[in-house]
Amino acid sequence: KESSSCTACAKGKADTDNDASTPCKTCAVGNYASEGVTSCTQCASGEADLDKDASTECKACGSGTYSKAGATVCGKCAAGKADKDQKSSTPCDSCKPGTYSGEGTTSCPDCAAGKADIDKDASTPCKACSVGYFAAGGTTTCTQCKSGTADLDKDASTKCQACSSGTFSQAASTICGKCAAGTADLDKDSSTACTGCKVGHFAAKGATVCTVCKAGYIDHDKNPATPCDGANSKCPTGSFSPEASVKCTSCAAGSADTDSDSGTACKACAAGTYAKGATSSCVSCAAGTADTDSNPATPCKACSAGTYAKGGTTSCPQC
Repeated sequence: KESSSCTACAKGKADTDNDASTPCKTCAVGNYASEGVTSCTQCASGEADLDKDASTECKACGSGTYSKAGATVCGKCAAGKADKDQKSSTPCDSCKPGTYSGEGTTSCPDCAAGKADIDKDASTPCKACSVGYFAAGGTTTCTQCKSGTADLDKDASTKCQACSSGTFSQAASTICGKCAAGTADLDKDSSTACTGCKVGHFAAKGATVCTVCKAGYIDHDKNPATPCDGANSKCPTGSFSPEASVKCTSCAAGSADTDSDSGTACKACAAGTYAKGATSSCVSCAAGTADTDSNPATPCKACSAGTYAKGGTTSCPQC
């Protein structure tokens, strides 16, 4: 006896030719068919036939993935791309240089301050900048601290700091080095090298000027790194030195350091006096002697018999 019932196509199959006399066709993977249908429905974009079984419904893909229609997998967004709209039905977006995204992400975060996208490839991690450099967030380069500035905290995420006057730093420095004793930051520009001071001058460490050795004092060791205002630099009484000197000059015969100040010039002695040199006073010719050549650089002469000199004179008059 012939059967009088019609059997519905099972899930995963379809009567694709609309001919009840032919067997139902199995749907291809990436499709779904409910019971008793005449077509296989392709999994929509954003869905996938994860079990590759057309009898089970297509599954929605999560954020950070993308699937085309008829897919069997939810493909993670590759490194360097992101599912910015969090819609797995739309292709993943490429991230711009200065950012990094790992696989399966929904955003393109900027490289953090102190790091940079050196290869301008958002699929590779941002690289940490070396000390002596700086990078703001979202950059592709590590910027070298320029001469006159320094990475004082050795932290590439903070800006390079300007060095103060009296110091010097080369590019990519982590310190502002004080000018050494004997040198000075004459232009007060920490990006230029400190200048050596001349002999007859002095500069302490970190100075911005070369201080001249003052009159009455000398640069006794001809070394501008050592002070020239101490006892070992002071000229003795009876001598003189102008500023920036390296030696003390004794007062010449006929002159004297009358104010006992080696910073002032020796004074010429008057006629009727005598100074042998390197002295602080002009001595009057004694009674019975005279400065007969009116030259205080020569000793007073004794007057001859029959003459007289009261002292401090230039002649021996007859009695």
